[in-house]
Amino acid sequence: MGRYGPPPPDPRDENDPFRFGWRYVRRAPPELSPCGSDIFDEVPLSWEDLLYPEEDDRVPHPPGHSDDCYYCYGTLRSLYTGDASVVVLGDCRVDFWVNGLRPLGPDVLMLFDVRHWRQEGTFRVAEEGGRPVLVIEVTSPDSRAHDFYNKPDLYYRAGVEIYIIVDRGPQIGDAPRLLGYQRGPQGWLRLVPDRQGRLDLSPVGLLIELEGDRCRLYDRGTGERLPDYEERVQAMKAAEAEARDAAEHIVGPEALFRQLEERLRRQQGQA
Repeated sequence: MGRYGPPPPDPRDENDPFRFGWRYVRRAPPELSPCGSDIFDEVPLSWEDLLYPEEDDRVPHPPGHSDDCYYCYGTLRSLYTGDASVVVLGDCRVDFWVNGLRPLGPDVLMLFDVRHWRQEGTFRVAEEGGRPVLVIEVTSPDSRAHDFYNKPDLYYRAGVEIYIIVDRGPQIGDAPRLLGYQRGPQGWLRLVPDRQGRLDLSPVGLLIELEGDRCRLYDRGTGERLPDYEERVQAMKAAEAEARDAAEHIVGPEALFRQLEERLRRQQGQA
């Protein structure tokens, strides 16, 4: 995988300067503002900004891109809930602490061996620790070239172990495909899918596959698909309802004593 330049000119550029997204830049502080508060300008993002983001950049994405990112981020994060040494980041600016490497913004990044996550707008490996084991990028038409030609070299320099690309094609509506690469001694090595078309995410203990037009994660040991957010919510609601039903049918010692006492009074009254 080599390097690639910016995409060819698009006729929408002149009419849509905010095609790549936007950020708010402070023009004047409160003391210099006539209204006594900060004044911000809405500034359009450039092609390079998609590769090297700043905190709070707004980048629009197609629904398919958002669905895949939300699923992978939410599923991975819920899987490691309670383990402070594992951090899953979604669309977060990351400084990998590599000389000459500017901060990047992976769609989904998983790190092991984190010392202390400060939960700020930029994750700084030098201060918070962490070993980047997995990056998942879901392509959009405007940023696809970065994912294929610019980011692989940068992620390799950053020490990423597994790089997954969910490629949604150069046009919205294209059939998706799944590509995976594992870190080798001299560069990336292509991951070979198994008979079911799944790629092995060995450091994480999961498999990834395209199910229809959506990417899905599977338990490497059982082969079961991990539920998405809505499925997890429904499962939690069902478990809570089952627990309530069970609680209603459980009679505690005090309630049982009151029932016996009431029955005894009724028997005495009848006598």
